[in-house]
Amino acid sequence: MADNPESQYITANNDVFIGCLTIEFISNASTVSTGWATSISCREGDVFTIEDGTTDNTCVGLFTDSGGTNGSYADNENFIYTICPDVSNLFTILEFKEFQLQDGFDTLIVYDSDTNDPLLKLERLQVI
Repeated sequence: MADNPESQYITANNDVFIGCLTIEFISNASTVSTGWATSISCREGDVFTIEDGTTDNTCVGLFTDSGGTNGSYADNENFIYTICPDVSNLFTILEFKEFQLQDGFDTLIVYDSDTNDPLLKLERLQVI
């Protein structure tokens, strides 16, 4: 997962009341890559692996693709995962430390709050 030279931070918009970020991951039916690992900011936490329809209330931990910290994600995945602060008046921050998807085919979309409010779409740690 050496595809990114620097970390990239994504923060929930401070005008959104609940401070959550929702992550949607989509992979196609062919080639996979090593995926991502993202730090979650707030309090002492755990490793959270993407699962569809899950919401976690935390502010600290490591968020990974379905392959976890040592494996690759699978073909034909489509997950939506929401991370909200576990304390009111805070905003979720994701720091992408590792990121590598199948170029041009697999995407990670980060939404501010829920899937009705797209924040940015990532393919190679470049905002597009």
